[in-house]
Amino acid sequence: MLATRTTAGRLAVLAMATLVANACTDSAADPLKLAPQAPLAAKSKTGLTHPVGVLSQTVPLPGTWGIAVSSTGEVLASQPTANTIGGFSLSDPTTLRQTLPVDGWPLDIIVNAKGTVAYVSSGNTGNIDVIDIKSNTKTDTIPLVQDIYRLRLAKNEAKIYATTLGGELWAAPLKGGKKQKASINFGTGSAVNGASLSPSYTDLYAASTNGTIWRLDPETLAIRAQVSLPYTIQDIAVTPDGTALWAAGENGYVLRLDPMTLAVNATIWTGQYGYAGPFGLAISPDGARVYAAASQSGTIYIISEPTPNTFDVASIVVGGDPRRIAFSADGSTAVVSNYYTGVHIIQ
Repeated sequence: MLATRTTAGRLAVLAMATLVANACTDSAADPLKLAPQAPLAAKSKTGLTHPVGVLSQTVPLPGTWGIAVSSTGEVLASQPTANTIGGFSLSDPTTLRQTLPVDGWPLDIIVNAKGTVAYVSSGNTGNIDVIDIKSNTKTDTIPLVQDIYRLRLAKNEAKIYATTLGGELWAAPLKGGKKQKASINFGTGSAVNGASLSPSYTDLYAASTNGTIWRLDPETLAIRAQVSLPYTIQDIAVTPDGTALWAAGENGYVLRLDPMTLAVNATIWTGQYGYAGPFGLAISPDGARVYAAASQSGTIYIISEPTPNTFDVASIVVGGDPRRIAFSADGSTAVVSNYYTGVHIIQ
């Protein structure tokens, strides 16, 4: 088993190798009870939901890090040590997709809205691989910059955003290729591990492990607001209604921020000290649950808000090294990559 003292140490190893948790309230409400009227779900779209919170199975797909679910229910996971993409269909998790070789050290994977195309970051080569999901083939390569980490698609999928382990954010055109690539160096020298877009695509958010979070103009990459926090900020995500930005603090906290000012308006303690706290973070499509994966404690946290500013935290102990989280299109299923054991399916 590889040693995983810190996130930075884990990434360095990969590069070289190629509880019921403490609740933040005394509320007796069941944290996993379906609550469509809860504050987190106040503006959710009809028909969307969230998992009940039961670990149904773990698919034996080792070495997974980045993870995505297409609109058609295809689960795709990056395997950085093997330099491959694996996966399965939610309709038949027992049948694995044939692994697809990609450029070196793939840490993130995202899928377009139609569920036909996937984009994979390559830390070693500085490329973004373009994958046809149905044929399971690599159809294109977008050269960008070394040490690419997180990926996000812009409005109408006209461009792709990419963060780097060295503290940069890039934007590259996907359609027509007429516009020049744009970039910003945040000057922190720390990995930009979090990236998210507002539902209206009018704001782009980025977060660094040094504790800084930025709100940027998605077109020009100009900084509109920023805040420096005393936390090791990893993943970030905006709620589906755009009213809050959530952030995973690896040193034990999940934070809720105002999406405009970036002021912290809720701090939720997960019950883990040191760097055993949240790493990956995602919000269910109905906005009712925040999921966080704590890689070094092997725990998945599920946060609900039964009444305004009162939070319940439930946990699923999975062991191993859980990293990223994705949801099915309707929100009924969550999948969590685990570098040691495979992909967890939560329903």
